[in-house]
Amino acid sequence: MKKLFILLCLALFGCTDSEENASTNLRKGDEFMAKGEYEIAEYYYDKIPEESVLYKTVLRRRQDIEKLARSKSSSGSSGSSGGSSVADDSDENIVIVSQKFAVQLGKLPLHTVLIRNNSSKRVNTIEVRFVYIDETRTVVARHTWLLNAYIDAGGEKEFPNISPGMVHDKFVRVEVEVVKALFF
Repeated sequence: MKKLFILLCLALFGCTDSEENASTNLRKGDEFMAKGEYEIAEYYYDKIPEESVLYKTVLRRRQDIEKLARSKSSSGSSGSSGGSSVADDSDENIVIVSQKFAVQLGKLPLHTVLIRNNSSKRVNTIEVRFVYIDETRTVVARHTWLLNAYIDAGGEKEFPNISPGMVHDKFVRVEVEVVKALFF
């Protein structure tokens, strides 16, 4: 039923949108992808025109959706064939080494995160959660972001310019945590 609704919306309103809205559609698609709502994420990705500079990013996101969907469907079977595997938030193989942030326009944090892969496999995609905390130690916002990591076993990589979304309340501290990771 949900697929029918999405297809109907696409038919009525067109599949693509203007270049001006491409970054907004990419952000919305990423938000739904991080929540595991892949059909809605693809709806927003479909609105980004092929002529957009963001279209290559959309193609990578679609590949990530396919891989995540395949890993979810195969996670119920026992044994491993050396393919991909998903780590949950209890996995300590992916470590946030450091993070720093700056605030733009008063409400838009821009993060740089250094991540180390302590596993014996290459990590492909990492879902990261940013938790924003005010001076009274109250959580004022949470945002997730999906990184195309491509970190080899035992390696580390810095990810600059991560902007997961607006934070409308004042915050003084940010905690960054790994939600899950897709290995190869």
